[in-house]
Amino acid sequence: MNNQKLIFSILIFFLIICIQNLYAVQTVFKPILSNIQNIDKIENKSKVLNDIFIFFNEKIDLDKFSGEWGLKNKYALKTPNAYVFFAQNNDHIQKILPELREKKFIDGVFQDKIVFFVPHNDLLPPEPITISDPFYFPNSRQDWYGQWHLERTNVPEVWKQGIGGKGVVVGILDSGIDYEHEDLRGNYKTESSYDFSCRYLTYYDAEHDILSCGDDDPSSESNLEHHGTQVVGLASASVNNLGVVGVAPHSKFSSLRVLPPENINSGYIQNFKIDMRSMRESGFADAMLYASDRKTSLQNRIHIKNGSFGVATPYNLYKSIVYAIEKSTKAGTIHVQSASNDRSFVMEDANKSFYLNRPEVITVAASDYYDKFASYSSFGSNVFISAPAGTKIEGIPDYSIPHNTTTKLERSQHAVISLQENDFDNNKYTRFFSGTSASAPIVSGILALAKQVNPQLNTRMAKHLLVKSSTVIDRNDNSESSQGGWQTNGAGNYFNPNYGFGLINAEKFVALARNVKGVTELKIINNIN
Repeated sequence: MNNQKLIFSILIFFLIICIQNLYAVQTVFKPILSNIQNIDKIENKSKVLNDIFIFFNEKIDLDKFSGEWGLKNKYALKTPNAYVFFAQNNDHIQKILPELREKKFIDGVFQDKIVFFVPHNDLLPPEPITISDPFYFPNSRQDWYGQWHLERTNVPEVWKQGIGGKGVVVGILDSGIDYEHEDLRGNYKTESSYDFSCRYLTYYDAEHDILSCGDDDPSSESNLEHHGTQVVGLASASVNNLGVVGVAPHSKFSSLRVLPPENINSGYIQNFKIDMRSMRESGFADAMLYASDRKTSLQNRIHIKNGSFGVATPYNLYKSIVYAIEKSTKAGTIHVQSASNDRSFVMEDANKSFYLNRPEVITVAASDYYDKFASYSSFGSNVFISAPAGTKIEGIPDYSIPHNTTTKLERSQHAVISLQENDFDNNKYTRFFSGTSASAPIVSGILALAKQVNPQLNTRMAKHLLVKSSTVIDRNDNSESSQGGWQTNGAGNYFNPNYGFGLINAEKFVALARNVKGVTELKIINNIN
């Protein structure tokens, strides 16, 4: 009897401990679970709109077309012969979509949605490019690392040959850009810039709350819109004895504003800890195609498009964006995308992002000052190349770790830690920009250098040359995400999911681009044994 009481008491004791531990686990993970639930809310919220957008092969009579198909024309997209139409309801859309896709005068038709993204160039000048901008690495104070990423990727060796990206246009798909910045205004290309974002009366527009969609001014509307200005400075800041210098200081850049500022459309997710920005799918596809098809005049064409952001939820396939990337790439545009800053989070494997898996995209991871993968950098079999950015080291303050030095929205307080640890006294520059958002435009700038010496450079040629010219770093990496460290693939090239084919090397890449005649046509072999 006593033994039974003892056993019963022990069971009761362990039951109490288990209940306490369960409560503790629930308390610890409640914020994480809350965020996951919020993702579900956002994903399952009625973000599918009663709108369709259509890319026509020819001019059409909009009134006649709308009447025949029970639609109402809402507005034109920036891409020629592309329009958004309002339908009566989702059932009507599902009924007419298959029929519209069979029409020969229609190139692409899609149902519109609200999507969510995370803000993870005479050919050779006669003289070498001499840099005297004060925050460039050799001119910086000894306690500042300056633009160390330029030396690390051998960009100055390309400048010595007089190559600065002249004649090449880099499109920055991002937030608004301060194109009047002293280090940017000389390289801004107004003719191929546009604001693709929409303004809403309420967070979720559905059909009726749009104030406007698109205008010719893609500048920053808020002091929170700092991201695009920092991204473009790394690629295309001028060489002008002011501040910093971009990788391709003679290139031009276009501002393609696709990400609204953080204080717009924030009511639904104001307590959501992940920085999320909403955009109509039609606007994003429009931006992907804009100024990069064969209908665009040569002087206004965008040659390289940089996207320093990532999707908010995994495994979402937006068919119109795939359509836009494929069509744009066939026309010769090179798409560069950041791999995302999600290591240790749900999107840490970059393969979960639908567009980063596309053969038309060059996916860029981040390495740090110490030639290790950055603490936040996503990894995956689709990572193609790495470029320098800052990192996070536990126990060491950010201002003691080398990040990227670039342009900054002057009125923004982002990346200013304190007066003692400030960026620079004029507040137009920052030395604290990092993330794969910073590594991607470095690659875009180096592609611009190569595009100057070889105007035929396209995505497939660029990928081939990146594989042959990149540098293996962190040779002893045996992290779990490396899946066994550096390995040789079937073509005899080194690969690591943390770094892709290695750290980009501008000098070797441009040298190969100057001499390459072309690459063989793509062949797809289905031979699974």
